[in-house]
Amino acid sequence: SETAGDLSRDRLKEIVALAAEHDIPVVERSKDILDTSINGASHQGVILKVSAYDAQRVTNISRVEADSYQVTTATEQTIRQPRRRFPLWVYCCGLQDTHNFGSIIRSALFFGADAIVVPAYGAVKPTSTVSKVSSGAMECIDVYRVSDHEKLLDRVLNNGWSIVCATTSRAGSGQQHSVDSLPRLNAPTILVIGNEGSGIPDDVASLSSMNVHIPARAELPSYIDSLNAGVAAGIILSAIKFEGE
Repeated sequence: SETAGDLSRDRLKEIVALAAEHDIPVVERSKDILDTSINGASHQGVILKVSAYDAQRVTNISRVEADSYQVTTATEQTIRQPRRRFPLWVYCCGLQDTHNFGSIIRSALFFGADAIVVPAYGAVKPTSTVSKVSSGAMECIDVYRVSDHEKLLDRVLNNGWSIVCATTSRAGSGQQHSVDSLPRLNAPTILVIGNEGSGIPDDVASLSSMNVHIPARAELPSYIDSLNAGVAAGIILSAIKFEGE
């Protein structure tokens, strides 16, 4: 056969060679054993066993100076260079659905975001399912967790960052903009995407520099007032532009 599972023989040989290059042992098993080992989840004939994703706890993000900034976690400080004119981070505040999270990570990477932040407790985590939904994007962007988001956001505001909240209505303390009329931003920015049901909590909304909503293009039934969180994040990320770009 020219295929092994859903992969071509050539692609399988490439994967095996790459594993050997990195001293990763390769073990052949039947399809039934592969299916059982991942509880019947979908695979393409190859399974990689990895350790759990270690999302570091972020405690501060500094001002941007000379096109770089410092990220402080519970264990280290690192110097970062933004991928775009200014740093762009995405805070998934209370998100629960792994597929929404994976979609947001992929969009964030595609549109030039530098990092993702999630709450340390009570929200979605960077898992193997999320990585798969993101088509591997999760392995290409830093994902952090935060224990006290109000404290972190207050610190970044004092460090010259802007907080942009994705909303479904004209609520909150910041400027109000439709995604159609979003002005060019001139500061490092954290885009906040809220919980699928309850949205962005008041303690975060009160810190917002700007609120952005996506207008509907036609009349909707009363029970539909917003887009899927992953879709909304992609649309807003595609609309964010910085001065000088």
